[in-house]
Amino acid sequence: MKFKLSKACVNDVGGMTLHSYCKMISDKFIVCIGNSDFASRYTESYVNFTVNFQVNDCRQIPIVIPTFDELHIFELLFDKAINIKQLQITSNSNSSEIEYELAKIQIQLNELVRNLYGI
Repeated sequence: MKFKLSKACVNDVGGMTLHSYCKMISDKFIVCIGNSDFASRYTESYVNFTVNFQVNDCRQIPIVIPTFDELHIFELLFDKAINIKQLQITSNSNSSEIEYELAKIQIQLNELVRNLYGI
């Protein structure tokens, strides 16, 4: 995972943060886009193909402003993934089941992003 949602904290060059200034998109949406295959392929091909991914690299990812309904779907998918990860931490759930559920979410996320970008 390249992107994650974090609380306010002190950062250095190795751990930068990026937040949305636009009220039409949330930080959860930014995390979803950043963790999609589209963003990975785009940044590797056109922005920065090294392991040193920077905030300025991230700013070059084109962001399509979603409709309210699309944003809601992305945020629900984000929340579902977070809930699964929290379940993994707080219980003795089977790791392969958790990974399977997260893989299904990744597939859904990639499909949502492709639809949003019309690809």
